[in-house]
Amino acid sequence: MKELKPVAAVVAGSLVLLAIVAGASAEVVTPGTILYDFDSNVTSNGYVCDPDNWNFFGAVTTDFGSDLDAQDGHGAFIAGNWTLAAGWGMGAGVGIGPFPAGQPLCGAREHGIGDINKDLSLGTGVTMLVKLRLPPGDFPPDTAGTPGVKLQFQLLDDDGTEAVIPHSVDLKPWVKRTYAPVEAWEKVTFYFAGLDSSFDAAAVGGTIPGLDLTNINAIRLIWRRGATSANSNVLRWDEIKLIDTPPVLWGDRDNDGDVDLKDFAMFQECMGADLTPDYPETVLFDFQDGAQGWTSFGDFTTESGMLAGGSVGQGRYHVADFDAPVVGWGIGDIAPVLDLSSYTGMKVDLRLVDVAGHPAFSGWREFDFMLEVGAAKDCTKTFDATNAYATYSVNFSELNPQPAAEELAAARIKLIVRKIGSQGTNSGTVELDYDQVTAIATVPSDCKSMDADLDNDVDLDDSLNLSSCLQGPAVTAGFYPWCY
Repeated sequence: MKELKPVAAVVAGSLVLLAIVAGASAEVVTPGTILYDFDSNVTSNGYVCDPDNWNFFGAVTTDFGSDLDAQDGHGAFIAGNWTLAAGWGMGAGVGIGPFPAGQPLCGAREHGIGDINKDLSLGTGVTMLVKLRLPPGDFPPDTAGTPGVKLQFQLLDDDGTEAVIPHSVDLKPWVKRTYAPVEAWEKVTFYFAGLDSSFDAAAVGGTIPGLDLTNINAIRLIWRRGATSANSNVLRWDEIKLIDTPPVLWGDRDNDGDVDLKDFAMFQECMGADLTPDYPETVLFDFQDGAQGWTSFGDFTTESGMLAGGSVGQGRYHVADFDAPVVGWGIGDIAPVLDLSSYTGMKVDLRLVDVAGHPAFSGWREFDFMLEVGAAKDCTKTFDATNAYATYSVNFSELNPQPAAEELAAARIKLIVRKIGSQGTNSGTVELDYDQVTAIATVPSDCKSMDADLDNDVDLDDSLNLSSCLQGPAVTAGFYPWCY
């Protein structure tokens, strides 16, 4: 049996990394380094694939590749369908397997297989950007996806020792430490101190004697079905970075480096709290009394105006003939100048439909949501649309480039359809219909940090977790994965 190589110890409530001589082949990574930004991709047969040499696995996986519309340049995505028979979930990673021999889009080459040889011992954890997308059910009997999927982070060293964020633990049924992605880009932190030696029930807590941070061979992300997961999910991620900030204890409400009776008293104030995010909405434009200041423009325009059949009552439309013999970029509609500084995002009901008696639209049904925040600054996000009304939401933090807070005080909304989109050239005639342009302000609960099992409430399960993490002179000191 191979001798285990301890890399971490806990002394008086502090994480201390023990010095180990790194293997000669391992690349020492400096904290602050972006390990994977997914901007380096292999192009094969006209497809962009193999983001940073990552690959995929998992029985419910339906698609994998480069996310060309991530928050910061390119990212990666994996799609899955929970209605498929058998399968614990889906996953993606880089380094040693198990992975398929090659991606379908890139041919039968050995992509994603190999030893990444990273020395991560100078760091305390990693951060990454994560987002969930729920595809609509456009083609019956397809049904739109639902949230609830959970993300686990995993490392493998040169001995094959696995370390993961535990999902459930025997004798501690309240432990569900996997992260639940939402439909907005969020930065997630996984501390090495929170890793355990098992995926689920066998997790025992404490440091992992066999994990050698000086020679990490693989990084994996594991997505597991949640209690409310159904139909199709698309998971997107970007910019995995090594950090050296001290690990944050889950129950340390007052941020003083321990979990003690003062934190327990603060916890009691949150008992029973509903942590479901509150999204106050303001409908800025419903078009019930006319154009409300919106105007249309663009080289391929044939007509525009008010539409009796909006998503709710009256809406607006804009028709384009992309076969017209003109040189130009496309069409767009624009709102009057607005003060959006008190909001965090927008949503709009929109569809792209063919026009009777004209050549059918051929190309990619997509549109740009854009904020014009200055004479030379347009902040954009591209969406895939359908021929039925759907609601498209965007956080201002997702726009590229991201607008500064002060710039939102004088912004104009634009809805754009391009002759040449991100997927190629469009032709034929298309009608852009839109309605219910709404501003959103996200208000997170102050008690969200006390939700240990990530079920959107603070209850007895969370109290049990807090009790097992309490620190102080009269309480046993125990650093376990469920405390991070």
